[in-house]
Amino acid sequence: MREPPPIDVHLHSKTSKTLEQRIDVPFSKFTAWHRTASLEKLLKGNDELPGVIGTRPLNDIPFRDVGSRRLVCLTDGGSAVEQILIDQPPSTFAYVVWAYTTPQAAAI
Repeated sequence: MREPPPIDVHLHSKTSKTLEQRIDVPFSKFTAWHRTASLEKLLKGNDELPGVIGTRPLNDIPFRDVGSRRLVCLTDGGSAVEQILIDQPPSTFAYVVWAYTTPQAAAI
C-alpha cells in the first residue's frame, strides 16, 4: 500500500476550497451524528466530483481510530484511500485522502 504524500502546507494554503454550512443543532449532537453517518450518505456527488458508493477497510484498525485506512469507492468507478490522522471528539478530527483514480480529482 502506498503511503500518503507529504503535505506541503505552503502549497495547500494557496490551493484550497472552503465549504461552510450553518446547522442549527448543538455541536455535541452534530458530532455524534457525523461520527456514525456513512460516507455514502455524506458524499452523494455533484457536478464537480463523483459520489461515494461504498468503502472497504484496508487494515485491521477499526475505522475512526487513528491509523485506520479504507478504500473509498466512487460512483464513476474510481477510488481513493483515506486515513484517520487525529480523532479527538468533539473538537478535532483530521484525515488525509490520496491515490485518487477518478479524473475529476486530478487537481486534488
